Amino acid sequence: MGTGKLPVQVSEFPSEYEWDIIVAFDIGTSYSGYAYSDKKEIERNTINLNEWSGNSTLDPKAKAPTTVLLNEYQTFDSFGYEAEERYAQRVEEKTHNKCYRFRNFKMKLYHEKNITKAFVLQDDRGKISLPAMMIFVHTIKALKTHFENAAKSRGVVFKPENADIAEYQIVLALEPEAAALYCKNLPDRMLTDSFEPGQRTCDISSIDICCPKEPGLAVLQGAVLFGYNPEDVLYRICRYTFGFGILQDYIESEHRAEKRETVDGEDVCKDVFDVLVYEGERVKFDDPKFATSKSRHRQTDRKHIPIKKELFAGKNIPRDRTVYVTEEGIKSLGKIISHVPKEGWSNLVEFKTKVYFGQTEIKIEDFDITNNVTVNVEFNFL
Repeated sequence: MGTGKLPVQVSEFPSEYEWDIIVAFDIGTSYSGYAYSDKKEIERNTINLNEWSGNSTLDPKAKAPTTVLLNEYQTFDSFGYEAEERYAQRVEEKTHNKCYRFRNFKMKLYHEKNITKAFVLQDDRGKISLPAMMIFVHTIKALKTHFENAAKSRGVVFKPENADIAEYQIVLALEPEAAALYCKNLPDRMLTDSFEPGQRTCDISSIDICCPKEPGLAVLQGAVLFGYNPEDVLYRICRYTFGFGILQDYIESEHRAEKRETVDGEDVCKDVFDVLVYEGERVKFDDPKFATSKSRHRQTDRKHIPIKKELFAGKNIPRDRTVYVTEEGIKSLGKIISHVPKEGWSNLVEFKTKVYFGQTEIKIEDFDITNNVTVNVEFNFL
């Protein structure tokens, strides 16, 4: 056996929050589960896997069926093996018409091009349709509750106010990256039992067959590693060209006539695609892109309206001409809403917007240069 790799080093990357424990949730099409590790455990390369059990399983499993069961009042009943068994029991008792089972619902997201908050999922029998967000919330809460019960048995104490998961506590991990981080931290050589070819000749005597332990759980365990060291994936390649839709001072020789309009007494060109990063460009984890913009508020009716900036994405965007967000192939990702300060906006407000594209989520900060304050922003993808 070769020597193992050094223990994982907990990140020294500056962060607003220090985590005592990282929990990774994997919501799969058929099965779901979680893994977790605290700071001391991660330094020893120790990652804990949960165990699910039921009457239909002989041995505890690391994942449970992605099944959500609701009662007749459409509120949560059970999840996983418990949900499957309770539903089967009700089928035997012929009372299953009073409950609703949701299974394999994750795949329905792949077939929907434009997902909004209004997107709904049907139960197995097509009796009811409920918001997809509700079903996923039930799933996440079930995983969270199962983890808390498992952790409490190890003496971990949870504060009562942490009943829900705050937004700042959630980080998305991409499956290929999580699996890669897990493989990166495997021992250099992992050999398992001897290979038995049977009665036929098999010319592989010079090859070592390596198989990591529980390869199906690589993503879960890698996601825990990613939670402690998100900057391990230092660069990512942009799949799209990203930018804001903005107003520019109208220039007759550069802009289309139909894009001309008057705002606050000034002629401007609307729908201009102000590119921040191009498709195929390499972006660094902690290296933001900056955009500056101006907004005029001389008229009284514009002093107290939120300022909205819309983020767009597209492919094959030309670089040698003005591009408009209304062109084919460019789609809106969401709007940034800058909330009005108590005293209202100044006559001219200049913003500096910082956007991080090198992480698993797009993160945005807005700064009012005119008044030297950070603006309270809301970014809604749905």
